[in-house]
Amino acid sequence: MKTLIIYATKTGTTAKCAEMLSKLIADSELYNLANGEPDISGYDNIALGGPIRMGALHPAVKRFAEKHTVELIEKNAGYFICSCVTENTEQTMAQNFPAILLENAVCKASFGGEMDPSRQKGADKLVIKLAARSFMKDPSKKPSILPKEIERFASAMLEDHLYDGFEPDD
Repeated sequence: MKTLIIYATKTGTTAKCAEMLSKLIADSELYNLANGEPDISGYDNIALGGPIRMGALHPAVKRFAEKHTVELIEKNAGYFICSCVTENTEQTMAQNFPAILLENAVCKASFGGEMDPSRQKGADKLVIKLAARSFMKDPSKKPSILPKEIERFASAMLEDHLYDGFEPDD
């Protein structure tokens, strides 16, 4: 079964997560929405995701999901976000993906996120620097990519069983 992992990225974290996912799913291909829109007709599985900024999904991912809702419902599809805030994943996804896609999804998850001021610009850089100060006090709370969530998502995609990733157990 062929899998297409479609994503958009702003600072590279989502691309990194998509690559990690691709390594776990044989016969998968990556597609960055910065290159336009892919033809998904030849794929059995679709994973679609992008970064969350201030509660909003990357516009290219949101547009793709809305434009291709009917096609995506017919696929074995999963949806992911990359966000430093993982506590409200279910709510964040509900605000950013069409409800019918989430209802029919085989998996949904947050892959976590990273805060790297060197990859930011303008006001984002300032906000990240301020947030990073709080992590200097307690490094265990520093946002990071969640490889186990990516592994669980990949497993659900391959085995066609529901994984909602809304309450990580580690």
